Amino acid sequence: MNKKWIIIGISILLVIILTGSGYFYYEINRLDKRNYNSKVEINPQKNYTIEIWDLKKPHMYVSEEQQIETWKKIVAEFQGQYPNIHLDIRLLDYDEYIHLIEKGIKTKNMADIVIDWLGTPFIDVEMQIPVNRYVDLQQSFLPGTIEYVTYNQKHLAYPLIAIPNMLIGNLNLLEEFEDIIEIATLGWSLEEFVDFIKRVDKSGKQGVNVFDHRGNFTTNLLVQGNVNSITSKNKLNWYGHTLITWFNEIDGLKKEELIVYNKSWLADFWKGKVAILAGAPPWVVTETFKRNEALDQNKIKGAGSTQRIQPIFLPYPYIVDHSKYYGMKQVSAVPFSQRTYKGEDHSKGVIEALKTIGRIYSLELATVHGFIPADNTLTKRWSELNGLDPYCNKVIQLSAENGKPVKSRNYKDLKVELEALEKVQKILDEYWMGKITLQKFLQEIEK
Repeated sequence: MNKKWIIIGISILLVIILTGSGYFYYEINRLDKRNYNSKVEINPQKNYTIEIWDLKKPHMYVSEEQQIETWKKIVAEFQGQYPNIHLDIRLLDYDEYIHLIEKGIKTKNMADIVIDWLGTPFIDVEMQIPVNRYVDLQQSFLPGTIEYVTYNQKHLAYPLIAIPNMLIGNLNLLEEFEDIIEIATLGWSLEEFVDFIKRVDKSGKQGVNVFDHRGNFTTNLLVQGNVNSITSKNKLNWYGHTLITWFNEIDGLKKEELIVYNKSWLADFWKGKVAILAGAPPWVVTETFKRNEALDQNKIKGAGSTQRIQPIFLPYPYIVDHSKYYGMKQVSAVPFSQRTYKGEDHSKGVIEALKTIGRIYSLELATVHGFIPADNTLTKRWSELNGLDPYCNKVIQLSAENGKPVKSRNYKDLKVELEALEKVQKILDEYWMGKITLQKFLQEIEK
């Protein structure tokens, strides 16, 4: 009988201990108990490991070798400051990158830092460390890049590189119109844009060739109406006055053949026939520079191939009575805490790592044409390294300062949004090629 009561007593005691341990574990890992104390000190006697996931070869002009060298520079500088903090960097192929993020969301165990190249910095907002508890981004970062990572008054990622969408112009042709460069680089209105392409038309050249790749041209017009997302539940979200205003204007310009869709848009641009490419990807600028080098070395032969083109970025036009907004994508470093909290000192180490990553990663990789570091203090050095005309750099900075995401920043919407973009591309192409009317186009995108 005594043995029975002893066993019961031990069992009760074990239940109490296990319950207490579970409560204690829950309490120290509660999200609302994570104060993210910016004043906490990193313990110099303690060893830390910060895991980082980066997308391998995230852009056609960013090589794996360049990424490796960039991370070596980051590690060397950071460990000079914090020799007890090891940066465990993983360069991941796209499929593995996506797989680990999705797995991390499910298990609440992400890397300490994820470099987001997808333009979707809101990955798991519950677990993301609010950067503005530690760093005042308002002090030196481009305003558009701060807005990009803002969620419920928290900055849930550290901006690295802004990639604004811009028009591409032929500077040689544009310089024939003395005032237009200054007007455009300060930001031009719809009226100024239309007036310019009419002047180009009178000179016997083409004003605008449209290559609406992934809806870049269309969405960058609509963002002027402060549209936050172009899709909602696998449907386009392009409604309201802005859409009607733009497309009534565009349709008139199409009928006058001042804006045209042309399958040979790139060839005509390289032959000096076109003032502006609308919706074309920024690689056109890089490839134009490469083509110029080949021309200089007599590597390109044939009729119409001898024209050197000086490409320039131009901002999208805005509607006069609206604020100036420019569509933008962004690369950010997203910091996470884990299901099992590693402590305030670990979070502080993560933020310190972000600062070093921001200074080096941004500058090294923002030399891609059309990229700009989010940190405004790096702008001067960036402009010295990227090899672009000062006009270009001015436009890139203007577009990033007023940059606005035209697509969802939530990672969970990524798949749906990509599917929607594939569907809308067919409609856009049919509209620009004149296969469907404006009325049919508007009906289709509102379905």
